Amino acid sequence: MGVLNKFVDFIKGDRTVKSIKEKDHYLTITENFSDRSLKFNGITYSRLNNNSIYTGSYWDYFTPLPSLYENPSILMIGLGGGTIYHQLKKIYGKDVDIRVVEISEKVINLAEDFLGYNFNKSDIIVDDGSKVVKREKDRYDVVILDAYNETYIPKAFLTDSFIEDSFEALKDSGILAINFALSAKNMIYYNRYLNMLGKHFKVYRISNGNLLGNVIILCTKKMDKNEINKRIHERYENVSENKHVIDGYLSMRN
Repeated sequence: MGVLNKFVDFIKGDRTVKSIKEKDHYLTITENFSDRSLKFNGITYSRLNNNSIYTGSYWDYFTPLPSLYENPSILMIGLGGGTIYHQLKKIYGKDVDIRVVEISEKVINLAEDFLGYNFNKSDIIVDDGSKVVKREKDRYDVVILDAYNETYIPKAFLTDSFIEDSFEALKDSGILAINFALSAKNMIYYNRYLNMLGKHFKVYRISNGNLLGNVIILCTKKMDKNEINKRIHERYENVSENKHVIDGYLSMRN
């Protein structure tokens, strides 16, 4: 872990709960008085707020998506520490059907340690998400892509083939939602990726307003942003902790 990350953890009062060291990386679970984090080589992959289901960060922007549909069916690619899975299960309970594809069993086991409970095994698939999507047709309302190798989305998910397969895996009014960690290094490819997505979908973006950082890319087959916001207004809970989410959707841009 870098000196800066150690200093930030010290200031926050973080303590290490668990640490796993591999040949080229290490995974740690840390916690302090306000939250709990899962980190990969010092990079925060997942976070839980001790006082709210909402984290105040980009994970929260996925939480309205099930509310857009009746009996929603969700496919998540990439588990991380399970923040998004945990949020959707807590908010919607049995009203949402979630399948999570994770390529690493070690990540699944660590996520259970991070969340403090065991997954319903029928919810978790140990496989390559790009291959799972290829096998599905007209099955899901939402496909969430949150797969990362350190700070990069694996190349298999940045191809025309994956985009086309996701389009086919979605129902007629489905949405492909992507967490893209935008940096100065990948700005050119980010714009190229948006163009690739735009060949198949209507594309909208949600962010916290900063130039760089996590951007949620919403790729819709039919719904425009006005219809999305109308459904959120009618069906999604509106509490003080999720004001940033509602504001983010209201200000989403092409």
